[in-house]
Amino acid sequence: MQSRKTLNANELAELDRFISDVFDTNRKVLKEAQLYHLRHKDREPRYMHPAPILTPFGRLMHDRDGKPSVEHNLALLHYTKAIEEFNCAKYAEDGGDEKRRVIHGAYCIIALAAFVETAANKAYFVSQESYNVATDNRTSTERLLSEAEQIARRQKRKFRRLKKSSEKYAALEDVRQIRNKLIHATEVAVPIEQETQTSELIARLTVVTCRRMLSLVRKALVHILDQVPEIGLQVRLDDRVNWLDDLEVP
Repeated sequence: MQSRKTLNANELAELDRFISDVFDTNRKVLKEAQLYHLRHKDREPRYMHPAPILTPFGRLMHDRDGKPSVEHNLALLHYTKAIEEFNCAKYAEDGGDEKRRVIHGAYCIIALAAFVETAANKAYFVSQESYNVATDNRTSTERLLSEAEQIARRQKRKFRRLKKSSEKYAALEDVRQIRNKLIHATEVAVPIEQETQTSELIARLTVVTCRRMLSLVRKALVHILDQVPEIGLQVRLDDRVNWLDDLEVP
């Protein structure tokens, strides 16, 4: 940027007049706006409601009738929870607390799978202009990719799907399958993992696995959202951005 010389007396006087004119115009506009609202105040709906408690996971909006609502950012809620549980698992492992490590590792994967599910449902909503129905038997991975492709096609853009042989696609499927085993309460015997002499399921809930899943799922969502920004997930997926203080964000 080039430096500019100091304004002379004539230029300063002209600038002073210009700023004064701007303020004078603003006063006139504000006065007219106030008069307009006073004339029409009886025609507008009256709503007296307490302000909602808003967090990063909810923002105020209004429906067509003017009634207040809160739009939830559940994708950010689940993604943040997954990262927090991962860091708790890491701290537990560093402290030699195997029980807490397993608990936090499990809930990291559960929250991460919920994040993918929420992203898939949002893609469906944007694509179909309706909420996902129970008759949709596709996995969250296929729903997310198919609806994103549909949105891109509508915008006359080419969409590069994740290859099923890719690590990112496999991670989307893995978190869903692990989540299902953890929450569906299917009380069946699980084979022993030979190296750790514990169950194969629990053996997968390591800090290394959680870190890898978080990284790959983030990259998978970046791959999709960079091509289809219309999905509009308000989630920070850039690994160069520090947004959770000192927490590790893979």
